[in-house]
Order: sequence, then C-alpha cells, then structure tokens
Amino acid sequence: MGRLKADHGWSMKAHSHAFHEMIIVLKGEQHVRMKDESVTACAGDVLLYRAGEAHEEWSAPYVRLETLFVAFEWPSIPEGTPLKTHDKMGRMRAAASWLHDERKTYYASAGDVRHGYTGALLGEFLRLAGEKRDEMVECSGPPCQEKSGGFL
Repeated sequence: MGRLKADHGWSMKAHSHAFHEMIIVLKGEQHVRMKDESVTACAGDVLLYRAGEAHEEWSAPYVRLETLFVAFEWPSIPEGTPLKTHDKMGRMRAAASWLHDERKTYYASAGDVRHGYTGALLGEFLRLAGEKRDEMVECSGPPCQEKSGGFL
C-alpha cells in the first residue's frame, strides 16, 4: 500500500509482480501498456493488474500524477475482468484512503481490517466492471461526454 506523487514525465519500464496490484488515480493521467492493450486512466479511474502480468506505466508529460496503489494476494480474480473501471461514486478512493491510513497501524485485528478494506476494493472494482454501460455515453472520467459530440 502506498501513494505515488510523480512529476510529469514519470515512467516505469515493463515489470510484473507475484501479487495483484490496484492503482487508484487521484490526479493527473496514467498510461499503461499490458500485452497488446494500452489504456489511459484519469482521476477517478482504477486499474487492476493481475499477478504475473507484465505492465509498463508512465504519466502524461504535461501534468503531475498522484495515485494510491494496493498490492494484494487474492485466491481468484474472474477471467475477463477488465484492466480499468471508473470509480463514479468515489467509494474505491475512500476505501483506499482508509487502507492507506491503516497501513502502519498495529493492533490485535489490524490485519483483518486491512484484509477487509482490500476485499471491499476488489468487490467494488468487480461490481463497477460488471455494470451495463450506456453505449451512447462514454464515462472515462468527469464530465461524461456523448460519443457523438457531447452534451455537457
């Protein structure tokens, strides 16, 4: 669990982990390339990297990037789970912030509390990723814009 505050132009070469990793974008723009897929995540977007999947990351050259990241082990993440979703209600940001605040707290059930926050994060990611989306509206971050030209 940690927080990244990176200057514009930050990058990390392709790498992988023995654990899953979730990135909650707080500010700026994070780009990721994984296999043959490239995505851009903006404030409010959440990325999920499966254990063992190589990924290359970088920020936009014109804006600072701030993220929360969570490394975790979990028995299974369903096949077909997308790389990115949008935290439209801010629930994942809140849970990740609480988890970040608890990262150095030690008491009898601290591990259980952290495990609970991690489970809530993964559950919310899967819930949001499974929601039916309106094909006329693209929500990659506020504000939503109509694909054919925008109405907001």
